[in-house]
Amino acid sequence: MDQYLLISSTDHFDSGNINNFYYLALNLKLQKNNVKLFFLQNAVFSLRKNIPNFNSISNLISSDIPIYVDDFSLKERGLGKENILEGIMISHLDFIIEQLLTKTKVIWHS
Repeated sequence: MDQYLLISSTDHFDSGNINNFYYLALNLKLQKNNVKLFFLQNAVFSLRKNIPNFNSISNLISSDIPIYVDDFSLKERGLGKENILEGIMISHLDFIIEQLLTKTKVIWHS
């Protein structure tokens, strides 16, 4: 079983292929891999409540894929925990560095 960290930095409205990135996460999970997602920069907008991308993110959460969001990116965009979906964990960029120090494979979608 491999470990993957998938990082997204682009808002889903700016990226026509973000759903493919989410499907990649789901497929890796279905193949019994340990998968985590981390959202930063404009990608944090994709985690807001009541937006069209809601079902894609909800599918990831219901598949037991941990989703982390950068606290600084949220603050810079005027968002807080109350604005994002339930089940999203607020974290720091240090989380990415910690993952890089392990045997985690990192895939960055920008």
